[in-house]
Amino acid sequence: MKQRYTFLDIRATVNELRPRLVGKFIQNFYTTSQRIIYIKFSNKDILLVEPGVRIHLTQEHDMDISHFCKILRRKARRDKVVDIYQCGFDRVVVLELGRQKIVFEFFSGGNILIVEDGKISEIFRIVKDLDIVKGSEYVFNNVDFDLSIDAFVKNDLKDFLPLDHLLVDKVLGELGSRIKANPMDMKKSAENGIPIKEDVKNVFEEFMKEFKKKMEDIQGYGGVIIEKGKPSNLIPFKIDGARDFSTFNDAAEFFFQNRKKFGRNDRESKVDKVRKRQENYMKEMEQERQSYRKKAELLEENADFVNKILDIFKIVKKNKVRWTDFEKFREQENKKGNEISKAIVKTDFISHTCTIALEGEEIQIDFETSLFSNISRFYQKNKKLEEKIKKTRDSLEEVLKKVAPKVETKKVTRALYWFEKFHFFFSSDGILVIGGKNAQQNEILVKKHLEPTDLYFHGDMHGSSSIIVKKPTQKTIEEAASMALCMSKCWEANVVSPVWYVYGEQVSKTAPSGEYLTKGSFMIKGKKNYVECHKIEYGLGLLFKVLKEIEEEIEDMNIDEKENHKFVSDPEGMEIVHSMPVCGPWSVISTYKYKVRLVPGREKKGKLIQEISKRFIGQAPDNEKSYVRSISVEEYINVMFGNVRIGK
Repeated sequence: MKQRYTFLDIRATVNELRPRLVGKFIQNFYTTSQRIIYIKFSNKDILLVEPGVRIHLTQEHDMDISHFCKILRRKARRDKVVDIYQCGFDRVVVLELGRQKIVFEFFSGGNILIVEDGKISEIFRIVKDLDIVKGSEYVFNNVDFDLSIDAFVKNDLKDFLPLDHLLVDKVLGELGSRIKANPMDMKKSAENGIPIKEDVKNVFEEFMKEFKKKMEDIQGYGGVIIEKGKPSNLIPFKIDGARDFSTFNDAAEFFFQNRKKFGRNDRESKVDKVRKRQENYMKEMEQERQSYRKKAELLEENADFVNKILDIFKIVKKNKVRWTDFEKFREQENKKGNEISKAIVKTDFISHTCTIALEGEEIQIDFETSLFSNISRFYQKNKKLEEKIKKTRDSLEEVLKKVAPKVETKKVTRALYWFEKFHFFFSSDGILVIGGKNAQQNEILVKKHLEPTDLYFHGDMHGSSSIIVKKPTQKTIEEAASMALCMSKCWEANVVSPVWYVYGEQVSKTAPSGEYLTKGSFMIKGKKNYVECHKIEYGLGLLFKVLKEIEEEIEDMNIDEKENHKFVSDPEGMEIVHSMPVCGPWSVISTYKYKVRLVPGREKKGKLIQEISKRFIGQAPDNEKSYVRSISVEEYINVMFGNVRIGK
């Protein structure tokens, strides 16, 4: 299915627009929550512009106003259209208004720019890599094509005729009729050194000159190709089997309206596939879960028998019996009909496990641990799979909801994410960092969330928070260390103290003999890795949960430890679900669209939150304002800590 305009589509559109719009005045600008701008003219025509995708007249428009829409209104409302044209054959349209030009780009991610005296005065999307920023010079690239016979021979066909394959086939067919030969055979012969006859060259050049003129003047027709009941292509030239329209603008309006409708069906079809795949996945997990539970129950029911097996291995270990000798002994006992020996199917002394047979079920147990530990291990696996199945089912339901017709709601009371009950932030590399707010939370974090390979951060200063990070980058390590420093007594004292980290396997709740560990305190075994922190500064900013594309959602559907969220600090051009406050190191928060710097101080929390909320609401463009305003005082209180003030 066609996704965006070609240069020829743009030429057909502009040729039809010029006689309708030149001499007319711009009445107003509107927008949608998507990246679409509507321009209403004095003759009641409405021009739809979706940067990077399409431009055509439309019958309907939304009435929303974005921040950039306000800029367009301020700069260009009531301006007269002097001209509208395409830059050569480039995918760029210029709406000339006399004292300024509005430039629409349809390549890459697309853009809208206001150009005055050759320089960019306003821009929809900054592209720093290409120096497309306010104040920079805008270079118009008048792209042209070399349609000579030499260019035809030297270049690949797709470079010589960068057109829709349907038009390329049509052009080659007509050219072949003129030169009375297959153009591609002629090209191949010329590449092999066989010269092209002079009269053929003349016919070729004349044909291409006519074709180029047709491309320059193309208008007054639009075709939509329907495949399997849905629109698949939009073309500005006649071709057999296409649905005909009297203008290319009408064809484009039909194509994109129906593409959206069928896009919904495609989306639902994708979700049906995901549903089936995930249901099969859950079925497999359920079978595995039942197997673990059955094994645990069999061990419980045959406890005395299994303990006798474990006792044998204790004796083997105590007497340092070699595994080869043990196997010989077991074979002898099997011949004697020893039921305990016969129950041992195989043994692995390296991993200290053995597989035993109970009531037709083979169960692998660890013979260096107790029967209770083995039973507990299977029940834990059973529980983990139960949670995994539930998580998968919940996430599947969330995806299914997103393809259902949406009811617009701006302000909703949302449930907090699990990590919001702790101190948290997302590092510059997108990694979740969490820390305890008090001794009880420190205890919970270590017991429930700390894995042996995780990093555990703490500080030498009394009252430090326990900070946990999974698979961090070096940058995340530095940012987590900054959190550990600020979430300690160092903040109140406004002093810098050493911060260190260890691996989860080095953290223990077991105190040395004769000592006692208070709640939230832990023993650290082995070497501590110190991280240099130089500043006591933090920040408060806003994150936005935005809707993913269905492909992204499907990619994340193998739900294990993942949450099916996408958070961004600048939601421009995206569909927002909700916003949420977050506190984190200033090195992270300083990159956010909405942010304030926090330093040690004695500002009253209520007054501080009121000031921050007012600042953020005032900063928000219209399409984000309701989401920023919907953040409750309780949400701000939840992330805010004590003894702070707003820094410069």
